[in-house]
Amino acid sequence: MLGLIRAIPQLLSETLSAIHIDRASIQGEFGLSDPADTGRIFGQISPFIYTPFNRKISVAVKPNFETVGVRGQAEAALHFTPIRLVIPTMRLLWREFVVRS
Repeated sequence: MLGLIRAIPQLLSETLSAIHIDRASIQGEFGLSDPADTGRIFGQISPFIYTPFNRKISVAVKPNFETVGVRGQAEAALHFTPIRLVIPTMRLLWREFVVRS
């Protein structure tokens, strides 16, 4: 069973190409107990927020210097090709349960 758990990252890497993002939207705000830390973290993540990776993905995160916590919402629409998920899964199961037994 441990071998199966160790093989999951490889399975994910083999099946990620079968999953396609049609659109995604992330909106939120965060605040830490020290406003200086909030500003520092926001400065570090700003390149990821304001660099357009793709027109299909929208990210809007802002700092909240008055309240501690994280609030937000995410929405995504995606599609996948089932047969491209089946083949790597069957290969993993074959390797773990047939070849090893």
